[in-house]
Amino acid sequence: MARLIIKLILLVSIGFLYSSANAAPKYGLVLPGGWEKLGQRAEAVKQWEAENSDMVFGSLQDVALNRQTTALGYMYAQKLDCLAGEQEAWLHRKLWQQEINPEHLYLHAGVDTVLAFDALSTRADAFIAGKPLHLMIQKGRVLRTARLPLQLAADEALILVSGQPFLAIDTVMPEALTVTAALAAKPGDEISGWQPLTGEILADEGDSKRQLWWLSDRMMAVNPRVGEFVFNTGHVALSAQMPVYVARLSWSQRIVVDRLTIDYGVRRIGQQQLFIPGWDWRNDLDGDGYLDDEEYAQRVNTQASARFASQARLLPVGYMWPGTCWMRTNFSHPQVNRVHQAWYQYDWQRQGLSGAYNDDMAKLLGRNQFAVIQGGTIAEMTTPLGTDEAAVEYAKQMARFFTQLKQQLPEVQLAANISELNLWRYRHWPAELREVFDVWLREHYLYPGMGLHALQRRWEHFALTALGDKSLLMTTTRFSRSAQEKQGEQVWHQDIATGLALYYLFHHPELTYYHSWNQTFYYGSGPTDNRNWYQTGIAKNQAYRPTAMLEHDLGKPVLTKRDPVPWVLKDRQEAEQVGVLLQQQPSGWFWIAGEKAWPWSEPARAIARQFENGLVVYFAGASRADKRALQTEPQTLLLPARYRRVNWDGSVDEASDTLTLSPYEGAVLVK
Repeated sequence: MARLIIKLILLVSIGFLYSSANAAPKYGLVLPGGWEKLGQRAEAVKQWEAENSDMVFGSLQDVALNRQTTALGYMYAQKLDCLAGEQEAWLHRKLWQQEINPEHLYLHAGVDTVLAFDALSTRADAFIAGKPLHLMIQKGRVLRTARLPLQLAADEALILVSGQPFLAIDTVMPEALTVTAALAAKPGDEISGWQPLTGEILADEGDSKRQLWWLSDRMMAVNPRVGEFVFNTGHVALSAQMPVYVARLSWSQRIVVDRLTIDYGVRRIGQQQLFIPGWDWRNDLDGDGYLDDEEYAQRVNTQASARFASQARLLPVGYMWPGTCWMRTNFSHPQVNRVHQAWYQYDWQRQGLSGAYNDDMAKLLGRNQFAVIQGGTIAEMTTPLGTDEAAVEYAKQMARFFTQLKQQLPEVQLAANISELNLWRYRHWPAELREVFDVWLREHYLYPGMGLHALQRRWEHFALTALGDKSLLMTTTRFSRSAQEKQGEQVWHQDIATGLALYYLFHHPELTYYHSWNQTFYYGSGPTDNRNWYQTGIAKNQAYRPTAMLEHDLGKPVLTKRDPVPWVLKDRQEAEQVGVLLQQQPSGWFWIAGEKAWPWSEPARAIARQFENGLVVYFAGASRADKRALQTEPQTLLLPARYRRVNWDGSVDEASDTLTLSPYEGAVLVK
């Protein structure tokens, strides 16, 4: 349907839009950390960040400092780690204590499923290849962490720890191997003894030279301790007493162990496909998450071949961050949800947090995470994996989960990272998800080099402010001059100043937070280097913040009688849906004329916004800048009154009724 450009009628012709006494921008930090890299400056920088931030997305890793500001920790409710950490340990332990199988934490493939992927992250690849959770060498009552390759004496044992059941062990000399497994009085209790495990040595179907030691017995989840003797050697999940599967491997002679992996049940097919065996809870007659021989023979669903429910956990294999391996969370089990919600209450209280922000809200159950070649049924849902329907239903389940969490903790704030995606347009986000969050993290939302059409599609920010929602608007130097000229001091200052001008186009004194960053998605408080700043060794959160410019208070945004910049809306239906909100919260943007047209094939114009004490201007072409556009000669713009331009160092130019800007440059002006 053709795009419809709509000029929304301003409700008032001129006057103040906002009533906040303090109209200066609030500042937000994103994932601070890594202060130790700053050496002796570490504590001073951390204190500075706390004192100069109105909201922290992450944690300052200090209870008192977190409580000094509004700190929203990091959460990722829709995933659990393949190789467990503290959160998985806490959840598994609490669930076993309530006699709930932790497998209900996870979503499972309902039938044997094949997924396609372009590339796996290194951590996902390691997990699928059979990396154990932890390895230790035991000699008597002495434990030490084991790293392959290693030499093992005849009186030493190799302790293998897995966060989930496994099917086989691939290691050296299986014919000389003896395996015993830890036992407990009941699942989740501490180790009460060891039992021999029988196994069968079989050739791997994919490699006739490799022999696997296949388990014929079933193992039990145990708390990795015997009285005061603890099997952990400092591993975070084991230190948190995660119930795990512990096997003790010993050989009848001195041996060099140069390989050891376990079979979790999932496997690669060729180079770019993943097989996940299916699990159907109807096949599990006693509900223990395991099919014995009798249950397996009597399966209701013969297309679900997993023996353990854990084999069928859904692993997203769409684009993943390096170093990550995730499994999708199940939100359909009420008791598990309550335990999961209790984790956040526990975690936020101990850290002094005011809530948390959920990352990667676009990574759900759609095709961007699961490209299904075969199968695709989900054991806990009725919608097929890798579809819009599954993504939307999963988002609704998440919304209910967050709603229940807020009912239990009404004082907390929940935030979501939605980047630049439009909450009204993104097809996987239902209205329920839009209504549950208090704060939106707009990661890399604004950048020097953005075209006017992109700005005119950013109307959803003003719709959110009309609803009373808060937003952190991140400006970034991606696609800009400094992205091409890493060592240029002037271009870095220009790009940061332009980012501030862009932020001011969206500024709401009560509801918006400003953050300035470089070209990457890697955050922290550590020192700059020659790839992300013109000068090395500066604390990043100090380097990118235009502190001197922010000392000039522009006051509140005001409306003018000038013709407003129109929003670009998709169609009349969208205009009817959001038009009232945009009338309640007009942008106040207007066009500023230039003395002459830029020598481009498409028109270039400047957007401005009036403030009590100043004006902000951004000059650009219709679409995002390319290298040629960034090299176009500056042009002089005609201002509505006399203003003084604010420079990077806080100084101001002489008053003038004109302003000279380069392509895709912005400016902050004071009266």
